[in-house]
Amino acid sequence: DDSVLRADVKQALNILSNEEKTIVLCSAVAGMSSEEISKMTNLKSGTIRSKLSRALEKLGIVNALNIVIREEA
Repeated sequence: DDSVLRADVKQALNILSNEEKTIVLCSAVAGMSSEEISKMTNLKSGTIRSKLSRALEKLGIVNALNIVIREEA
């Protein structure tokens, strides 16, 4: 059921800070690159990649999901 999945995702995201949630959602859901997220958050793209990695580790999905931050050319 979609409502159960949404509740599970919301619960999982609650362990993240607001900044981490923003980065994870922009990357994983919106498909934004680290450079795009960087411009939106005023953080360096390397910081975005680091924070995304740490957030995914917190969620325990580093190896379970195939999330790749696209590099801007």
